[in-house]
Amino acid sequence: MIDLIELESKLKHQIKDEKPFVLYSLQGSSEVKMLLQKDSKQDEIRDFSESGFAFVSFDRKKQLLISRSNSEEASFEIDADSVSNNTSYRKDDAQTSAKANFEKIVAKAIAEIENGEFGKVVLSRKETQNIDGSKFFEIYLRVLKTYPNGYCYCFYHPESGIWIGATPEKLLKVSGNSFTTMALAGTQKIENSAAELTWETKEQEEQAFVTDFILRGIENAVDDLKISRPYTAQAGTIAHIKTDISGVLKEVGDVEYLVKVLHPTPAVCGMPKDKATHFISNNEGYSREFYSGFLGELNMPNKKGELQTDFYVNLRCMQVEQEQAQIFVGCGITKDSNPEKEYYETVNKSQTMKKILI
Repeated sequence: MIDLIELESKLKHQIKDEKPFVLYSLQGSSEVKMLLQKDSKQDEIRDFSESGFAFVSFDRKKQLLISRSNSEEASFEIDADSVSNNTSYRKDDAQTSAKANFEKIVAKAIAEIENGEFGKVVLSRKETQNIDGSKFFEIYLRVLKTYPNGYCYCFYHPESGIWIGATPEKLLKVSGNSFTTMALAGTQKIENSAAELTWETKEQEEQAFVTDFILRGIENAVDDLKISRPYTAQAGTIAHIKTDISGVLKEVGDVEYLVKVLHPTPAVCGMPKDKATHFISNNEGYSREFYSGFLGELNMPNKKGELQTDFYVNLRCMQVEQEQAQIFVGCGITKDSNPEKEYYETVNKSQTMKKILI
């Protein structure tokens, strides 16, 4: 069993020396993988032929890479019972109400959808919590314990700072010539785990947008396409509608093409992509940075020795600073959206990260 105190000290020295690092666990696994960069060199992805851990912003202007060849690589198991349930990392609640402002932007989006400007747009906001940022490693351990079925990560880079998340959404996985992705949309808070969830028309439409977008984008690059029926998938106390998509790539390893086609999906941007992105940049009023970007292994060897790329959309995340955590949340807007309901959807989503800080 790894000495967590010693590891925490090592991570703090990495930050002091401005050396990037990442810890991450695959969905449903208790194993944590780790890359600790050996120097302060700031690598970036050029053409997706590199090998390492990728961390890419929503607008793709920052494509950070922790190179496997220049890093100490290790993995270890975390005993969930050893992680404290009682420590509070949150200080005073620094959040001021953004309800009226967010509802105003949502109403504007609905009006433009009704006027035919676009079919869907995903709007986001961020909440600020006062915390003790020096406890970032303990916060990450709490994320691992609380969301064992998420893709849980803690990433540091001088260009990004510290980001921690537990995302449920895969962007793509490429292993050899096999390709898988998923369409995930619609959100409900789970009040009773035994109750069967019912999805409204707006939520089903939102999920169909995402599925259709992906299928149109990849149809010329993939053979033997397989598509599951939409089903309910749970991520913590939140549920979504999910469709699994897989196939065989015509050109082996063409990760750059797939990224260009898939990112950003309608689940984080909207449709048509260009018009939705334009509305976001002109109305959200802040930079998403790495929220709703993507992250994960790029051309890393799997257990079979094959090079594998495994990217996830960066949702359910926070940026940890010295005295604050920035928590990012969003929701999909269609013609059937209700501004107040959409605001409370973001409030529900914010609890995924907030409950870690209590």
